[in-house]
Formats: sequence, structure tokens, C-alpha cells
Amino acid sequence: MLRVEAINVGRRPIILTLFGGYYEDGHWRGTYIGDYKTGVRLGENEKFSEDIDDLHHMIFDHEEGVTVSDFWFEDTLGRRYPVKGAKKHLGQFFARDAA
Repeated sequence: MLRVEAINVGRRPIILTLFGGYYEDGHWRGTYIGDYKTGVRLGENEKFSEDIDDLHHMIFDHEEGVTVSDFWFEDTLGRRYPVKGAKKHLGQFFARDAA
């Protein structure tokens, strides 16, 4: 299981629609958050937090030996926001998993 969080630090509301990741080979894959038509609205200083347990396919089922290397959120305007510390934590996750 994985816990992800996003905080709107801006003054204007944003609507998050996707949570996704980049793979080592340059490809990406994402999954909708909230209702796929409306997403999740965050006002000023509001936080989105969710335990994700259905990302097994996203992390492991891309191509043999290619793993996800970074995570991001996308809003309705198509802007992607990187998840801070994701590379480090994914490295620790895969190192632990390989041991």
C-alpha cells in the first residue's frame, strides 16, 4: 500500500485529475483520482490524502524489468506536479523488495 498527499499551496483552487508515474524507460502511466469526470478539487491550503492499494499494476506490470521511477499529480489544465521525495522513496521500496 502507498500513501500519497498533495497540498494546494496557491491561492486559487485546482482540480487534480490524475496520479501517475514515469518509468525508467521514459513511458508514463496514470490513474484517475476521485471521479474521473470531475477529479478532486483543492482550495487554498487544502490537502488531498489517500491510501492507494490498486497501483500494483502501475508499479510492476509495465515491461519486464522496467520499474516506475517518479510520481506526479496532474490537474485539469494538464500541468504535472512532481511528488516530493518520490524518487528516493521508490528507490528504498525497490531495494527493500529486492532483498
